[in-house]
Amino acid sequence: MSMTSSVMKVKIVKTYSVQFRRGSETFSFFDMTQIILSTCRSKKFKSAVYEIWECNVKLLLFLHANMNPSELEFLAEKEIVEIVPKFTLDTICLMEGNLGPFRAGLPVRVPLWVALDFRRRERCTLVPPDWMNIQALEAIKKEEKTNELFTKMPNEHYMAVTVVICRSCSQDIPDSDRVQVLVKDIWDNRIAKIRTAIDSFIKTGSSFAKVNNLTQMEIANVRPFFPHALEQIHRMRQNSQEALINLNNSKSQSQSDSMYPDSDRMTQ
Repeated sequence: MSMTSSVMKVKIVKTYSVQFRRGSETFSFFDMTQIILSTCRSKKFKSAVYEIWECNVKLLLFLHANMNPSELEFLAEKEIVEIVPKFTLDTICLMEGNLGPFRAGLPVRVPLWVALDFRRRERCTLVPPDWMNIQALEAIKKEEKTNELFTKMPNEHYMAVTVVICRSCSQDIPDSDRVQVLVKDIWDNRIAKIRTAIDSFIKTGSSFAKVNNLTQMEIANVRPFFPHALEQIHRMRQNSQEALINLNNSKSQSQSDSMYPDSDRMTQ
């Protein structure tokens, strides 16, 4: 199969990931990387694809502060997890680095998106992260309830990783339903704590606040309404101050007129 720029089209999709098309077929980045590295001899084309991927990563980093939950879920798939492959394969050379070697029955660490792809093909079994068990999550939930401050989560993308893994690999997670409930409880407690903090911040009229141990997904959850609320409050305060100034000016003018009612006549 000839891989030339005339038959390949590259586009940036809504989630800022990369998809490749050849005719009517669509390849995932993982599939396409293997095809390019194994069949394509054109260094220029490889270099062009690498530049596109590099620009894609830079775009992700640039937009990281303003991402919505679906985009943060995409970033979460870059987390490293452990799998037990059901196949034997030498090292896979990808643009982000090498993976493997893979030996059937021996655990190996790979990005989550690779694990999901292998799991979809039934080529591996996913090993749950250390924190994704009932005992650890119960402890986190208890600490989150008793502590007024935000506790440090075991994973920056704990919510997205849980959703993605339980959606695609629930068979590999012991008591996956209970795990999802505990993670949701932790999420609800933290979001309630965030809203309480925002309410206190607004009522006290503070100009800034420092909050530690929030994750990007939690920040993205409150970002749509928090800046808008602050802007509306600022406008209301500004309007009330202007109205107060106008009222004071009006009172001063009235007092001046009452003190010197015949000043104009005397001048004449």
